[in-house]
Amino acid sequence: MTFLQFQMDKEFLNYYKNFKKFKEGSYRPYWDLCFKSLSNRDFLSYMILCNDLNGIPPVKSFLLYHQKHIKELTGNNNCTLDSFTRKAIGAFFGMLFQYVLGYDQNQTKTVRVSLKVFGLVTASVFNKVM
Repeated sequence: MTFLQFQMDKEFLNYYKNFKKFKEGSYRPYWDLCFKSLSNRDFLSYMILCNDLNGIPPVKSFLLYHQKHIKELTGNNNCTLDSFTRKAIGAFFGMLFQYVLGYDQNQTKTVRVSLKVFGLVTASVFNKVM
């Protein structure tokens, strides 16, 4: 288990109590995919670079990077995620950037992403603390 995984596993529900179901039952495979991505240095570098330099939300990077896996999990060709799953994935990466990586919680910006394939309309971009 990496440091990031340890922190997320230990602290996620302390910050996001409403997303307890994300770690259980039918939502668990999505948690596992998010969790596993934290041990992939290539993905982490890609996601952070997209956020920091291009203003691309980590959720968008995650969904596009893992589109094949998400298609398998949803069992449908268009990868449409329900509202809870989209919000839970957003909470996961919000936790990662704001509380684990130390990005500024007051400088988070919501942007329009319009990823119809996933049913995603908006997501957050995070700013580093300077």
